[in-house]
Amino acid sequence: MINSSQMIFSKIELVLPWISFLRPNSLIGLLMALGLTNIVVGQTRPGEDLMQKINQRQPFLFEIEEERVKAVGIKRFEGKHSVIYTDVRDRKDIEELTKVFDLAVKEWCRFFSVDQEKTRHWKMRAYIMEDEARFRKAGLMPDNLPKFPAGYQLGRDMWVYVQPGQYYTRHLFLHEGTHAFMSWFLNGTGAPWFSEGMAEKLALNHWDSEKLEMNFDVSDRNQVPHWGRVKLVRRDLAEGKGFSLAEVLQFPATSFREVNAYGWSWAACDFLSKHPLSKDSFIEWFDKCDLPVQRFDVMARNALKPHWNRLELDWEIFVNELDYGSDIREIHLKTCQAVENNPEQCVIKVDSQFGWQSSGFAVSEGDKIQIEATGRCQMGATENEGRKDPWISSSNGISLQHPNGRRLGLLLAGIVKQETDTPKERISSLLNPIETGEAATFTATQTGILVLRINDFSARLHDNQGTLEVTIKKVK
Repeated sequence: MINSSQMIFSKIELVLPWISFLRPNSLIGLLMALGLTNIVVGQTRPGEDLMQKINQRQPFLFEIEEERVKAVGIKRFEGKHSVIYTDVRDRKDIEELTKVFDLAVKEWCRFFSVDQEKTRHWKMRAYIMEDEARFRKAGLMPDNLPKFPAGYQLGRDMWVYVQPGQYYTRHLFLHEGTHAFMSWFLNGTGAPWFSEGMAEKLALNHWDSEKLEMNFDVSDRNQVPHWGRVKLVRRDLAEGKGFSLAEVLQFPATSFREVNAYGWSWAACDFLSKHPLSKDSFIEWFDKCDLPVQRFDVMARNALKPHWNRLELDWEIFVNELDYGSDIREIHLKTCQAVENNPEQCVIKVDSQFGWQSSGFAVSEGDKIQIEATGRCQMGATENEGRKDPWISSSNGISLQHPNGRRLGLLLAGIVKQETDTPKERISSLLNPIETGEAATFTATQTGILVLRINDFSARLHDNQGTLEVTIKKVK
């Protein structure tokens, strides 16, 4: 006869190969399906509350002894969708967080297309902590809770260490809340890169004490103090530790022991959710969050496969130009409007509102190329007593600003190499482009397609106007 212990270990052996690929909530759901939840979670009393009926897969970890909590000086604040336990003294800050969470539920419902009525009885328990020992003494941190540097979510519970500044604490609170919402209403959070990238993306927020905007398009680092994900990506690139798109999409859960993985995962989600070739597929993945990690990865790669070479190329351009306010919809490699096009000469229009643009003109290493450009563009404006004074530039540029160390509005050229090279190699010349201005002659140092752009900060392309007409030809 097989006793109960043998049955338990037999079941555990069946799930061990999958455990390393699962987020905690997914693991709990699997254990519940195998009848093993009494090993890791507390039991919900019959009729405990209506919340458990929302999603039976979500664990109830422990009961809270309110008198014990009060005895150690932890205060309780309650909103419609959250109960916050905290040792933070500023009552106003915590009351704001309950209000923020209530508004966030509406934002999550809208973003993930979840009927708000389904969230009517949903209420998370959150622990905003300055002194961890106090929460352990109050019984609010189970002994088997893993160590975490900033925040953690499991079932109906979220733990967040107080961070420097109100913004970053609120950001982490919404980050863990995003995990919770996806777990409860999407039945999972997808692969690690998708889970953490989406939590970072949606937690970017603007709060004015009354209105909450999530999935906020940040244009200035001062809007998100202490967040620093853009800085992390830039630092990795500067140190030669950048990640290709394929590498980010293969991040294991262990990658998130390092904070830079959050920056790269956020960048991947922002990139794929906005790129014209992937944005439609990306939305469809919300319905696939309950898939095991390996199946989610296969599904995502299959969806991206028809456009993979182009996405890899645009990813390298995107991360190398990443800044607060930069948008892949403006900086992905576009095709110029052609006025004339033949193997020896072409005439194209280069748009000031976009980054690198392909001329479609093929060059070979050793070709002598001549470029001539005409026209003027507006490269922004100065606010002056209620009016805007435009900055008008020829292709030689103007010296009001120097994006990337070169004059604003200066015409630049580079060569995108053939697809046989790696994405990093293909765009290498774009990182050190040729300054052509109104007229230039140069010898191509590699074989590929000639691309051009009008120099500006990647985050400020949207306020430009106008095009340059550029003639490109091969000369003897």
